[in-house]
Amino acid sequence: MYRILEFVIAAVLTVLLFVAIALFLPASASVERRIELSNPTTQVYDALNHFKLYNSWQPWAANDNLTKYSVEGSEFGVGAKFNWDSPFNKDVGTGSLEIVQSDPDERIVMALTNGWRGHQKTQTFILEPDTKTNSVLLRWVIDVEYGWDLIGRFAGLYLNGRVGESMNGGLGRFAALMSQIPNVDYSQVEVSVVDVPSLDLIYIGETAPAAPRQWDEAEVKLDAAWAEAATFAERNKLVVVGDKRRIVNVLGEETNDFNLAWAVEPNTAVAAGRVMLAKSYGGRALTTEYRGHRVGLGKARDMLRAYAMTHGYQFDRDLRGSWEEWPPQNEETGELLTRVYLPFF
Repeated sequence: MYRILEFVIAAVLTVLLFVAIALFLPASASVERRIELSNPTTQVYDALNHFKLYNSWQPWAANDNLTKYSVEGSEFGVGAKFNWDSPFNKDVGTGSLEIVQSDPDERIVMALTNGWRGHQKTQTFILEPDTKTNSVLLRWVIDVEYGWDLIGRFAGLYLNGRVGESMNGGLGRFAALMSQIPNVDYSQVEVSVVDVPSLDLIYIGETAPAAPRQWDEAEVKLDAAWAEAATFAERNKLVVVGDKRRIVNVLGEETNDFNLAWAVEPNTAVAAGRVMLAKSYGGRALTTEYRGHRVGLGKARDMLRAYAMTHGYQFDRDLRGSWEEWPPQNEETGELLTRVYLPFF
C-alpha cells in the first residue's frame, strides 16, 4: 500500500514539475536561416512567389520519393497553395502551404499546415537588398505558436536544431538554382504572357556573324534574305501580314543561324530556290518590347529567359524557336522598336 502511495505521489510530483517547467518555457518558437544571393531582388521574389519551383529546392522533397504533391489556387501570389501527402513517412506526413501575404520585393508569408505540434504556423521569406553590393539577403523564418500546449512547448526546444538544419540545406539548393538564372534585372521592363496564333510563313535560312562588332555585316545578310523572301511573295501574289520575323535556330559563339521570315495570308504557293514555307509557332509565349539598336537584343532575350526561369515556365534553354518582330524604324523619332518572343510549354 505504501509503495502504491509512493508511486502516486512520485507521479503527481513529476507531472507538477513538468507543468511548472512548461509554464516557464516560451509559448512560441521561431527558426531563422539566411543566405546572401547575387541575383536582383525581383528575381528572388518572383522565384519564391509561387510553388512551381518549390520541389526543386525545398529540403523535405528528398525524404520520400513516394510523396504526392499538388498545386491549386492562384498561379502566383496570394491564394497559391501547395499540398503534399506522404502516407509512409511520418517525418514528411501530410500538409500544405498557402501564400497569405505577398509584398513585392519585400516579404512573402505562407500559412503552414502539417503534423508538427502547435498552431498559427507560418513560413516567411524576407528580402533585404544591399544597394552597395547589388546582392540580396534572403531570410527564411518559420514560426510556431504553442499557447497552452505544454507538450508543444517542449517540442519547440528542438525545433531550431531539427528544422534549422533542413532549412540550411534548402537554402543551399535554392542558391544553386538561382545561380543558373541570367543575372539581369527585368523589373523595369514589361513582360507579358500572350497567346500567339499559328500563321503561314515564307522564310529563308541564313547564318550571320554573332560578334556585335560584325553587326553591319550581319545586318546586310539578314536584309538581303528578307528582301529575297519579299520578292517571292510579290511574284506569287502573297499578302504579307505583320513585320519582319527573325526566328532563332542556333545561337553560337561565332555565328548564329536564323530563319528570316514574313507571315503571309493562307496560300497554295510552292517553295522555290532558297524560299521555304512553313507554319509558325502557335501557343503561349512570353513577350517584351526592346527599344534601341538591335545589336543589344541579346539582353532582351536574357531578360525573357530570366523571367521564364523565375516564374517556373518551361522552354527550350537554347532558345530555339524564339523570335523577334522588326517593325520599320520610326521616321519621326528614329527609334527602333523590336518585339521579342519566347515560347514556353
